[in-house]
Amino acid sequence: MSNKSLFILLSLFAYLLMGCSNHHLEHDANKRTEINKQFLKQKELAKNRADELFAVFNRNINDVEKEALEFLYAYMPLSDLANYDQDFFLTQVRYALKTRTEFSWGKTVPDDLFLHFVLPYRINNEDMDSARVVFFKELKDRVKGMSMYDAALEVNHWCHEKVSYHPADIRTSGPLSTVRTALGRCGEESTFTVTALRAVGIPARQIYTPRWAHSDDNHAWVEVWADGEWYFLGACEPDPELDMGWFAGPATRAMLLHSRVFGDYTTTDDVVARTSKYTELNVIPDYAPTKRLYVKVKDPEGNAVQDANVEFQLYNYAEFYPLAKLNTNEDGVCSLLTGLGDLMIWAVKDDKIAFQKVTVANQDTFVVVINNYDAVIKSDEFALVPPVVGKIAEATDKGVQENVRRLHEEDSIRSAYESTFIDSLSVLKIAKEQDINNEKLQKIFKNSRGNWQVIKEFVNKYSSENKDRVVSLLSVIADKDRRDVRYQVLVDHFLNSDDSNSANIQEFNKYILNPRIKNELLTPYKEPFQSYFGKDFIQNTRADITVLLNWITDSITLVTDESTSRNPMFPVGVLELRVADKTSRDVFLVAALRSFGIPSRFDGARDVPQVLKKGVWNDLSFETLKVQQNPQGELVLDWVPQQKGQPQPNYYLQFTIEKFDGRRFNTLDYEYGKMFDSYPATLNVDAGKYLMVTGRRESNGTVWVKRTYFEVKEGETTHVPILFANPVEDSKTHNVVVDLKQQFQDLKTGKDISLLSLDQGEGCVVVWIDPDREPTKHLVNDLIRLKESYETWNGKIVLIVEPGKLTSGFKLENYKELPDNTIFLKDTKGVLSPFLDSVHKTNFEEYPMAFVITKKGVLVYDSSGYKIGAGDEILSKLNTYCRIH
Repeated sequence: MSNKSLFILLSLFAYLLMGCSNHHLEHDANKRTEINKQFLKQKELAKNRADELFAVFNRNINDVEKEALEFLYAYMPLSDLANYDQDFFLTQVRYALKTRTEFSWGKTVPDDLFLHFVLPYRINNEDMDSARVVFFKELKDRVKGMSMYDAALEVNHWCHEKVSYHPADIRTSGPLSTVRTALGRCGEESTFTVTALRAVGIPARQIYTPRWAHSDDNHAWVEVWADGEWYFLGACEPDPELDMGWFAGPATRAMLLHSRVFGDYTTTDDVVARTSKYTELNVIPDYAPTKRLYVKVKDPEGNAVQDANVEFQLYNYAEFYPLAKLNTNEDGVCSLLTGLGDLMIWAVKDDKIAFQKVTVANQDTFVVVINNYDAVIKSDEFALVPPVVGKIAEATDKGVQENVRRLHEEDSIRSAYESTFIDSLSVLKIAKEQDINNEKLQKIFKNSRGNWQVIKEFVNKYSSENKDRVVSLLSVIADKDRRDVRYQVLVDHFLNSDDSNSANIQEFNKYILNPRIKNELLTPYKEPFQSYFGKDFIQNTRADITVLLNWITDSITLVTDESTSRNPMFPVGVLELRVADKTSRDVFLVAALRSFGIPSRFDGARDVPQVLKKGVWNDLSFETLKVQQNPQGELVLDWVPQQKGQPQPNYYLQFTIEKFDGRRFNTLDYEYGKMFDSYPATLNVDAGKYLMVTGRRESNGTVWVKRTYFEVKEGETTHVPILFANPVEDSKTHNVVVDLKQQFQDLKTGKDISLLSLDQGEGCVVVWIDPDREPTKHLVNDLIRLKESYETWNGKIVLIVEPGKLTSGFKLENYKELPDNTIFLKDTKGVLSPFLDSVHKTNFEEYPMAFVITKKGVLVYDSSGYKIGAGDEILSKLNTYCRIH
């Protein structure tokens, strides 16, 4: 008997025991006791919503349902206790249990895997919805009779019918909203796909690299368990087999790959962290060469430092991001299993710090000495080198043609759905009927995508009452909000936003009417807050904001929650539960102030709530219970281009500003600000100690970092130039001459054309792309972002597509925002392979494959695969080699 047959037989035997009265989902009696203890803690914490949450245990539920509910309640984040109710959770339990009898593999999934990888309704920090029920009904007949392996592949094909990759803001939409939109970033696609797999009883989990070492981004994909083994797959990106995906190569260069598992999970995998709500697994050994790095912290006298906090930091997005935060033991030691690249170690204990670079491959136990700020901090520059690309399993030709056929078919299905979105003529009709600016309305409806009917109902219902406010409300919310905002949310904020306390309409629209505060799902909260607090309380708060600060301090219990800061509680949920984490409390404060007609905001750059008084933003402090202004100074960032056409440095790509809080540097969040549209850029910041981090990436992923420390003093102006490290030039020179006579087909005209005919004297950029895959979409977004700079160059950006990658979803009209000097060609003659041979790049396997070629045909840059900022790298090479100065 094979091992797999034996495994299935044992699983079937275990499943038969489910009929016994003593069957448990958790077999370990000690763990059942711990689950019950955790459940009782949660029950006490959520006692103010007891009827909404726990009355379910008085209903007609069986023992297995009761155990499953207790498990979910025990480990759910605070936000879910506040935001959802017993009916939602009972439905999740019953549909999860249905999969154990509905599908043949339900009988073979071990209880511990069911408990942690099928039953949980939450994958990450997504907005919750009834996707499990909808997906179960839609998928059950489609996958019945299949093996688990084939069913997992089929579910991913179904997911591709529904959703395609598109970058978006950090809020993770719920799976049903993702379907309605037909777009999602990788975190949303993977959340959606794991939800679909769990809906049919297949254990699944999201795998996440918090940051890549070789590129300024992160990524998420899916692992699925089938007949005793875990496999990986690209969410909404079906391949012919499991354990295939474009990210397999990049994953070999990772420094940490983790999966957060609901509850206290017993495993042989490496565990990065255990919290009261989840277990964080480190699965990097399954993808990349690894090493356990030990860090020992000492004081200046050489003594081991216990309970020092050590951050294993990776440069990414121009900041030092902590992959893991660990505390030292009594010997002053902690460790992390990680990849073989460079890391920065930050250690802190009390007011003593250390910050040093470590090359993991060359180190065993790395010793850092913590000391005073002035003894440690000094401006410097250095290179951080990522791991090299490892070997990945070669894809076979098995099923490739059939998979391509299906991808085309699935694109057609998704395109047919997208064609049901409201068209421009219908929007024009609404604009005329309601006497609304057509251009504004077109943008609003275009961004709403599958949520257009909600927008239409709201516009038609309330435009006659106040069309300007209708347009303002729909304009002030984010693109993603228009895709999933509910009708009652729009109605609440439209009807219950008081403009009597606003100095001007812009102030009202942005800081009172606007329902968006931080990263939370938009919800109706203004009418509930106004009804609960009443007119007298609102008037008292308008006269003195500390009235509300004191009420919140006295009425809301503040707790630490490891999960909720990533998905804040709804404001009304905080009001009902009377418990909140810090982030949700601050969101609640701003929501209440806006409900009272008081202009307020959440200053994300410094992570503090603020109120507007006499045209000046004041911090709201729960520590002092005061409205206050911190001592501030003026920071002026200067930048001078070194070359013609050199693009301006972008925040969170080429540089960041970080403020020291006495223990560590925290990045100021200016991601969506306009302050860096031109230079010099002036910022009003708190007085204190700061760090500027700048970085330049090379094509191999190595980044050259410069750290500049400075201080901003109260009432003074501090000028800081944006400067970059000077990379040490590679001794290897480009000496490959490219044959530019190859023939392609112009996708616009259908005529044959050669690369040589496109060279207008300043060289060309040649890129083979796979339009439907995420890495290519990132490069396209880079080119769009740098459009003006590329258009100052008198050369062509040549994007080449192979015939097999031209799906029905590819349309030239979708690329109108690219630089005007972009041209699309079709590789009808199979040029790619001989081209790679001619430039000695036979190891290039991942799209996009980019090349910068001078007017003399000399190759000066090449890159293959997933890389954020590739557009900046290419532009830098054009400035160096291909411009006429």
